[in-house]
Amino acid sequence: MSLVRFKATDLTRFLEAIDRNLEESAKITVIGGSAAALGYNVSSATSDIDTFSSNLDKIRLAADAARRETGLEIPLSNTPIADVPYNYEERLERVLPNLGKLQVWVLEKHDLALSKTIRAAQHDLQQLTELHGVAPLDLTVLVARYQENGPRYWSTGSHSPSLLVRSGSPLGCVSCR
Repeated sequence: MSLVRFKATDLTRFLEAIDRNLEESAKITVIGGSAAALGYNVSSATSDIDTFSSNLDKIRLAADAARRETGLEIPLSNTPIADVPYNYEERLERVLPNLGKLQVWVLEKHDLALSKTIRAAQHDLQQLTELHGVAPLDLTVLVARYQENGPRYWSTGSHSPSLLVRSGSPLGCVSCR
């Protein structure tokens, strides 16, 4: 079964339509591939919009209207569990500030990179490569956040920040800034 994939332009058009159809203000925190696309112009496509710690009740009807308006059948869901660094909320970045009622926030790029290393699926690693290419990652920040999160990352079988910078990794032998 092949999934329909959506680019940043599709996601933006869909979120703008949600904003037009909202009856009251709402806030969502976007994670995963959609965060990479919306926040950092990563061009690889995603199959959905995953949110975390977001109440989607306010926007369900607006999302249904947006699907009819745009013809984009983009799944929108709130994941109850996400592997994000501690205190990520303090570093969220607002995207699409022109929206009137819908506030859209994405993970800060280093938090996004670390969240992608947990699963380390092939498409996650491709997105990391692209993320670093368009919004260079700082190795010092990655290592500090990794250490702040300690065994939580090590015990899940995830990879260390060295995954991001060693030879043969998504970022290759890079000089992180």
